[in-house]
Amino acid sequence: MNKENGRANMKVMVVIDETQPPPKCNYVVSSAFGPACICPLSATMDLFNSVQQQNKKVALGILEKAKRICASKGVTVEAITEAGYPKEVICDAVQKCGVSLLVIGDEANGNIKRLVSYLSYFG
Repeated sequence: MNKENGRANMKVMVVIDETQPPPKCNYVVSSAFGPACICPLSATMDLFNSVQQQNKKVALGILEKAKRICASKGVTVEAITEAGYPKEVICDAVQKCGVSLLVIGDEANGNIKRLVSYLSYFG
């Protein structure tokens, strides 16, 4: 198999985590009602939802741009969106799609640096 055929058959998965943490809630325990979560219903939740919608628009824009770049290079792209625990979702998707190379991106490089450092140390 020559180099070009090997690349043509290679499946690459690129993962970008664009999740935002939920707003902080205060938990109250009452013997009569059990545990309850008190979240502010003022501008905090509205702001959180607004930011979440804006982040989704930005992520979809990045995805569309990446698809156009790949198409211009003759690369076939299949975009999937999954929700859940990243470790489980990514591992399941890699196995299901038969991925040869996994690339993970994060807005802040701290998590990626920690992962690479961990893999370098124990790998």
